Amino acid sequence: MIRGKAGGLEILFTGRPFADAYPELLERLALAPDFYRGTRATVSFGAAPSDDDLHRLADTLLEAGIEWDGAYTLEAPSLAAVPSRS
Repeated sequence: MIRGKAGGLEILFTGRPFADAYPELLERLALAPDFYRGTRATVSFGAAPSDDDLHRLADTLLEAGIEWDGAYTLEAPSLAAVPSRS
């Protein structure tokens, strides 16, 4: 789910596994690609996803023109840094 907030977007992957929610994010982005371009987003996870999933999401947001501004999980609510490819 994507929702607008005062500081940008919040992308929610809570309540179900990342693998189930990710295709829906792709669909939403494809339906209105220019609408989201140039925005900032915080991402919320119910549980920490794998490193591969984080990198896949980072690539998707980059391609969509969305600046990933941080992430948090319900397990550990502190804001985490965006993954980088080394």
